[in-house]
Amino acid sequence: MIIGYFFISLAIETRRINQYWFIMIGFIIYIIGLVLCIKAVLEILALNGDMAKKLIAAILIVVTSWVGLAVYYFYARENMAQWVK
Repeated sequence: MIIGYFFISLAIETRRINQYWFIMIGFIIYIIGLVLCIKAVLEILALNGDMAKKLIAAILIVVTSWVGLAVYYFYARENMAQWVK
């Protein structure tokens, strides 16, 4: 989501004809991150285990943005069921 903010701020600073392209790319990246974040949180909450641990994991995913999503999808997804028991 931080990458999306970067493209939006870059578009505002350049003030060229192609500024709308930067805004659109930033918006698309932001929406992709938002959808992946919601999907990850729903997957975590659907697991069997302690609700407090699931909420902590979901909050960490949301707060850490793209880094949290990368860690979740590349490493923690397979191990999350064991961690929340």
